[in-house]
Amino acid sequence: MDLRSREQLEKARKQYEAGKYKAAVSTLCDVMYDARPIDLQAARGILELVAQLGPRVDGWEGNQCEVLVANARDACRGGRVLFGSEAAEAAAHAAELAEAPPAPVFALPLAPAPPPEPSPATRKRLDKARRQTEKGKSKAAVSTLRKLGFAAGTDDAAAARGIIELASEIGTHVEGSLGEECADLLARSRKALESTRPEQARVAAQQEVRDLTLLWVVAFSPLLQAILGAVAPPLGFLAGLGAFFMLLYDRQLLKRAHIDTNWLLLAAFLLPPAYLDIRLRRTDQSPGPLYAWLSCFVIVVGVAALVLLAQSATPY
Repeated sequence: MDLRSREQLEKARKQYEAGKYKAAVSTLCDVMYDARPIDLQAARGILELVAQLGPRVDGWEGNQCEVLVANARDACRGGRVLFGSEAAEAAAHAAELAEAPPAPVFALPLAPAPPPEPSPATRKRLDKARRQTEKGKSKAAVSTLRKLGFAAGTDDAAAARGIIELASEIGTHVEGSLGEECADLLARSRKALESTRPEQARVAAQQEVRDLTLLWVVAFSPLLQAILGAVAPPLGFLAGLGAFFMLLYDRQLLKRAHIDTNWLLLAAFLLPPAYLDIRLRRTDQSPGPLYAWLSCFVIVVGVAALVLLAQSATPY
């Protein structure tokens, strides 16, 4: 794979992880159509990413994902890369020949991704426990594994796998209280590994981020504050406070989706439209809630100005 294709694929992966699906599809199109001819590694990289991107986009991006899959598979077979509607037409023609409806592009997943590499700290403790086991220091090795389990927490799949591997090996050579400790380590690590779904959790969080319901409520908060404030000033204050807490909750969703939240807390506290602008740009979404907030604010200010003018023009 040439250097440019590698850099573009890495850029597309980062955009996908940041929830910028449309930008990732556009970058993959650059990888496919800028390199002539596209090599096997680049085609496989495109297939891997599109398999993750496809279910999360629709419209033009969804069509492009289908075209990318058709072209990448054709490139892997050494065929000619098709452009535009050619790929879709070729897929439809092949389906007609087979007298079967076209199969969903994303129905068959690619090979599962390799397990994540352990962090340097986790690797260091696993290596230490391994050396202790090889030297016959089973008690010290179990103690090291227990400390690793406490330090790693419940979201480190690499640490859980390492503990299961070593504790299983140690448990076959010891008995008594030490054997019970190994069994306890195995049970805890297996439970943690079963509940550890970092990719699924991140995808679920990204799907929550795509839902703009909270932001639309915040967008209409200036009108709500003005109406409630006219009825009772404390109600207007509570409406503004509620909008602020909605932005804080939205910021937590961004953090769980591993999206940059720098400046968002300050923006939520000082200026909601700034928060909306930054947030929607970072998630590559429509600026509709921002425009709605500005429109509501202009309406509130305009109505207040007209009321003041009417009051000033009314003779006492």
